[in-house]
Amino acid sequence: RNKKDYPMLFATQFSQLWGAEGVQTRETFTGHLHHEWTVDMNGLVIRQMPTRNETDQWHKDNGFVGSHKRFMLVEYSEYETEMIRYV
Repeated sequence: RNKKDYPMLFATQFSQLWGAEGVQTRETFTGHLHHEWTVDMNGLVIRQMPTRNETDQWHKDNGFVGSHKRFMLVEYSEYETEMIRYV
């Protein structure tokens, strides 16, 4: 699916959670592409997570060598994102 479809998909499939009273942050996480990317799209924060994986030969051969190597830990309160730590 295209990421631009995520907000409506989540609002439809998880309507009780989407409309829960007091919730200020709605987020989803994706991976696969080794760089960090975050966008707030129609009420849904989409976080594409980076990786600490070593660069293998395929990535070197195809020029995918410039990403920061790190993991992200996201800490939440009951209703919203509190902190992001990079490890």
